[in-house]
Amino acid sequence: MLLLLAFCREQNYGLSTSIIMLEKLSAIHNYDLRTIECFKIFGPPKDFQHDEPSSDCEIVIYNIPIDESEDILVATLLAFSNLYYLKIVISKDGRHRGIAFAKFSNASEARKAIKKLETTMIYTHNNLHAKPCDTCNTNLYIGIYFC
Repeated sequence: MLLLLAFCREQNYGLSTSIIMLEKLSAIHNYDLRTIECFKIFGPPKDFQHDEPSSDCEIVIYNIPIDESEDILVATLLAFSNLYYLKIVISKDGRHRGIAFAKFSNASEARKAIKKLETTMIYTHNNLHAKPCDTCNTNLYIGIYFC
C-alpha cells in the first residue's frame, strides 16, 4: 500500500486522489473516516471493543509539508503501530495545515511511534517531528484550529 501511495504522490495526483486513498485505507483497515469542523479524522477502528485510550496515548505530529498528501502519513502510522485515530487539522478548502494529533492503543505504542517518526524520512523534503500531547499544553498553537 505504501508503494501505491508513493506512486500517486510522485505523479502529483492532487487532493481528490488523497481523499480516495484515505477512503481505501479506511475500508481496508476498517476505520471510520469523517470530517468534523477543522479536523479530518481517520479512526477509531470500527471493531474496537475497549474503552478509549487515555490522554497519555496521544501525540502531536508537526512539520508535515503542506504540499504533501496526508494519506502517506496515515499509511505510515498504520504500519508503525496500533493507531486508534489520527486527527488532521484542515483549512476551509480541505487541505491539511501541517499538524496532526494521533492516539494509539497504549502509551508504549505512542512512544514507539514518536521514535519512528523522528528517525524515518516519510516525505522527501523533511523529517516529521512528534512529541507526547501531555507536553502540548506548554506550547501555544494559535491559529491552528481556525478553519
